Amino acid sequence: MIAFPEVVLFSSRDQQLVTSVANRIAEITPARVIDRTMGFDEYLEGGEVTTIRQELCQDYQELNV
Repeated sequence: MIAFPEVVLFSSRDQQLVTSVANRIAEITPARVIDRTMGFDEYLEGGEVTTIRQELCQDYQELNV
């Protein structure tokens, strides 16, 4: 997948796979999509993304099961 020159859209719970392959992360929230061009580890550790997610989802907190 790394050498494939086209776009690959995938979803995975395998953090090692996502960390080694993904260079753009799109997270679908109830309010909108958070789209960043960065590695998965950087995305997880980024305080900016966490802040954006909390702001977008604050009205949807009651929906968590």
